[in-house]
Amino acid sequence: MLIKTLQTLTTRHWVKFLTIILLSFSTILLNNLRSLNLSVSNGGKVRSGVSIKTADDASYLAPIKHYLSGKGWQDGRQGTQRHFTRTPGYGLYCLPFYKLFNEKTALKLIVITQCLWIALIAGLLYLMFLRWKIPDNFSMIAALVFGLIPSFSGYVFYTLTEGLTPVVIFALFFMYVFSKKASLALITASAIAGYLILLRPAFASFTLLLLPLFLSNKMTPLKRITSAIVAIMLLFGPITAWEIRNHNLGKQFKGIDNLHSIYSPSNNSVWRAPHQAMYGFVKQFNINGQAYHTWNHQLESSNLENHLAIFDQQSITTIGRDTLSKYVLLYQQSITEIPLYSSQNKYSNKELLLVEKFTEFKNTYQHEHKFTSYVRTPSKVLKMIVWQSHLNLFQYWNTYSKTWWIKPFSLFTSLLHLSIYLLPLLYLATNKKLILAHWPLMLAMGLYLGYLVFIQRGLEQRYTYPLLPILFACSVWVISKLIGLFKSRDTSNVGSGNE
Repeated sequence: MLIKTLQTLTTRHWVKFLTIILLSFSTILLNNLRSLNLSVSNGGKVRSGVSIKTADDASYLAPIKHYLSGKGWQDGRQGTQRHFTRTPGYGLYCLPFYKLFNEKTALKLIVITQCLWIALIAGLLYLMFLRWKIPDNFSMIAALVFGLIPSFSGYVFYTLTEGLTPVVIFALFFMYVFSKKASLALITASAIAGYLILLRPAFASFTLLLLPLFLSNKMTPLKRITSAIVAIMLLFGPITAWEIRNHNLGKQFKGIDNLHSIYSPSNNSVWRAPHQAMYGFVKQFNINGQAYHTWNHQLESSNLENHLAIFDQQSITTIGRDTLSKYVLLYQQSITEIPLYSSQNKYSNKELLLVEKFTEFKNTYQHEHKFTSYVRTPSKVLKMIVWQSHLNLFQYWNTYSKTWWIKPFSLFTSLLHLSIYLLPLLYLATNKKLILAHWPLMLAMGLYLGYLVFIQRGLEQRYTYPLLPILFACSVWVISKLIGLFKSRDTSNVGSGNE
């Protein structure tokens, strides 16, 4: 179907396709370079004048450097956990750049290619809209909205998976739209999905988009079995190989029997079981993940006046101020002992007690405040998901905070963001046939959002950023449907028009 659609494109369509990509790429690159320069002048955290620094960079980029220096795939920190912290999907993407160039040039090329990926999505959206029989001019304008508004390109100057994940997920969605009856599409999509799991395992629910590619293909029983085996190998092979590597490597270290976990007795940082247990308690009433990590860091450095600042009054009343204070201070003491116990790959008695107590606090809070734990807090997470500007901190609020236009622009982008969530949802509510036709997509999206709302909770804006291309595409489809553009069957449009 994709090849058939491409064959119907005229020279004018190709010119518009390339124009959309060029305009989007130029705007994204220049906009981010300007923002990056302003971040430098305002004291923002910038690496080599090229990319935004984050606390996660060490675990993404350090393994590449150590691997190229012959020290194996590890981040260089003390403790055996240095071998297991991140799945290597993003590192493998960056590896060729570091292999061929010095670090500054590698970083430049990484972020430039990430700019190009988002621009390419804008171009592919144009083709997708034409495939849906949306008129040419409307399709081009909609694609340019995606390519030119910075909400959709906010993380390309970060060396994080969010610079790459959007295009990988969109590639699955693009094939889901175009190639439901192509045998080769199933194999290609399986390879893409396998890489997605290695890149960002939390998005594994989007592998459900493979189901229509498999079920709609007309094959002989033998070919269907063969295709299923190949697809499964491509889908789960990469992550399985990584976990086997972890297991085999872990057997060399006393007490390491987990396959992949950030929280570990060998971790020579606060990312250990007490941190996890305490965070599980805090997430019952506080959804700001960045606030928790900042508080924890201040506690670690003993630079905190109110050590109960992260807890709300309801939790303090439920557990008791003295009791909660006692175990927070005990946690603070345990942090100083981490180097000793991480070198022995075990938890101290204090840490085991803290895990027991904060798990108990969590269960007590859930029992006594069910509405807050299971309704109010998840609702806050959901509200935060749908109502945000997606203008990232360093490149906008940090650099343009004193400009007159930042607040109205943020309001505009927040309304845009809200609309791309609500429009498809409201339209689905009135169209049962659409639900039956696209249940894999809705289930994939629902499972991921459900994970954020009920399990992850400590939300950061970047967690939903990779969903934006799909949500935007669906919203454009709904808008065109609502205003009657699908009634046009102009022969200049391409595609079969199947909904």
